[in-house]
Amino acid sequence: MATERFSTAVICMDGRVQGPAHAFIQGETGTTFTDTITGPGIEKQIDEIHDLDVDHPKVADLKTKLTVSTLGHNSEGIVFAKHNECLGNPTLDEEEKDRQLLRGATLIERINTVNGVGDLPVFTI
Repeated sequence: MATERFSTAVICMDGRVQGPAHAFIQGETGTTFTDTITGPGIEKQIDEIHDLDVDHPKVADLKTKLTVSTLGHNSEGIVFAKHNECLGNPTLDEEEKDRQLLRGATLIERINTVNGVGDLPVFTI
C-alpha cells in the first residue's frame, strides 16, 4: 500500500472556499489528503494573535492543530487562504485582508519553526 501523503489547509469554515483551497495545495505538493483547520474568518482570527509568542494560551489551539497535521501526518505544505463575501471577516478592503493573511502566515511559520518543520512551505492565497 502506498504511503498516504498529506497537506494542510488553514481556511474559513465557508464551504465555498474549501474545495478550491484543497485543490490548490494538493496541486502544489502532489498530496492526496488535506487536513483542514477552519474557523469563521480565520485570517482575521490568526492576524489578531499573530504577534503573540507561540506558547501563549491564545495560540494553543492553532499550535495543537498545526502540530497534529505537520508532525502527525507529515504535511508537505500549508495553504492559508482568504475569500470574498466572508461573514466572519466582512471587510471589503482586500488590501487589509491581504495584510491579515501575511501577518497570520508569520505566526504559522513561527509555529512550524518551533515544531522543527520551519522549511515547510506556507502558501497564501
